[in-house]
Amino acid sequence: MRERLLIIGGLVVVLAVMAGLNAASYVQKIKEPDTEIFPNRSTFHPGATGLLAYYTLLAETGRPVGRWQRPVSELLSNSGEKPATFIMAGPFRKELSAEEHRELLEWVGRGGRLIIIDRDPASELVKTTSDWSIASMSSTSLDLLAVDPADQKQMTTGAGAAAPDQPTILATGVNAVQPSRFASSLLLTHLQPEPGESHEDGYYEDNLDDSIYQDEEQSEYSGDQDDAEATPEPHDFFEGSQQPPPPAAEPTPEIEQMTEDTDEEEYEASFSAPVVHISDGDRVLLAEVPYGMGRIVVLADPFIVANGGISMADNARLAINLAGSGPAVFDEYHHGYGSGNNRLFEYFAGTPVIALLVQSALVLALVMYSRSRRFARAVPDPDPDRLSKLEYIAAMAELQQRTRAYDLAMENIYYDLRRRASRMLGVDGTAVKPEELAALISERSGLDREEVLRTILKCQAIVHGEPTNKNEMLRLTAWLRDAEEKLRLTRHRRTRI
Repeated sequence: MRERLLIIGGLVVVLAVMAGLNAASYVQKIKEPDTEIFPNRSTFHPGATGLLAYYTLLAETGRPVGRWQRPVSELLSNSGEKPATFIMAGPFRKELSAEEHRELLEWVGRGGRLIIIDRDPASELVKTTSDWSIASMSSTSLDLLAVDPADQKQMTTGAGAAAPDQPTILATGVNAVQPSRFASSLLLTHLQPEPGESHEDGYYEDNLDDSIYQDEEQSEYSGDQDDAEATPEPHDFFEGSQQPPPPAAEPTPEIEQMTEDTDEEEYEASFSAPVVHISDGDRVLLAEVPYGMGRIVVLADPFIVANGGISMADNARLAINLAGSGPAVFDEYHHGYGSGNNRLFEYFAGTPVIALLVQSALVLALVMYSRSRRFARAVPDPDPDRLSKLEYIAAMAELQQRTRAYDLAMENIYYDLRRRASRMLGVDGTAVKPEELAALISERSGLDREEVLRTILKCQAIVHGEPTNKNEMLRLTAWLRDAEEKLRLTRHRRTRI
């Protein structure tokens, strides 16, 4: 016990010394301020570049919102509740792979809604299935190195408020939003299909008015142009061709039945061209493009929804509209908060607790390894016992015979039988009277009761010192072995396997 106490006390002292050394050598890491050149767009970040205020706003207004900390591939799985809106605010600490791009676009194509908030979004995600292309035009400024993201005046110097271009769902309740001076612009380009190519609307390009397109192969839209002559003639892509509509076909019974039985929401017309929601003259800040059955919304300035700018103008109203009414989640997996990370290490990151835990684990592993081991010269093996059990019994019998210790021999034989017989008969061998024991043995073995009682009393008398001889000892021993056999108390040799 004293050795264990010394070991336990030594471990406590070692752990206390390690904790003291870790605490003394720990230098608190200076918290680096937020910068626009290396922003942190996580909803866990309370700094000016984070989105904690945006997440809290959605949660406090009763909207279903969460943090997605799992791989993108789980969006396509059939298990668990799936979000309706997936919000990604870049740049990310963990870049998306080509497989993740494919899986995310597949989820959008099935009807999902992807919100991308980034000044320089990945071209692999900013795509559309319509005859348009969308790209981002960002200008690198050296002011990003010196500007303070928490200073709204520095962030918005020279940048005016932007009003919605048209009344849309995302612009509901928004009079104007305040972007930063570092906001990028979205470039929307209409790609001319091959002549005679059929569209989903049922018209052909050969029937379109030639005045729709410019002389160039592509027409670009990047906001309101100052030069009115350079602006192409506006055209509504939702109405299709300007030619007179063909005569209406007579409805068949099958079509009428399908129209009556089908929900109107299943036949909701999907737009086939980008929708510009907000721009500020020469920059498109918010646009929406179709992708399969879903939609991709791109916001070209994270400052609008970041902690440092969400309180300006109607930025908060726009942020709420972006999330929509269905379940919305923020991508935290690519900000380093993935499900594969150790939550304990994340909680104690930047503290000496992690080093202390590792050192304690090493000490405990050393103690377990050294268990039953000596850090000294090997102890010599004990000498083997050269005497067998039979040799020991024979030696004891010879010793008792030479010393005429008949009382000791009778004590060994008689009390062994008494103990085993009492256990079999269910009585206490130390408290039962000789008469009761004789009656029980006689009843079980069929021996004469008086003879059993006389033998028991004689054996007890010899044990207590009554003189005897060799012949009487042999007679009593033979009778005890016969009674043992009739009581079926004989010992059986154990079979070893």
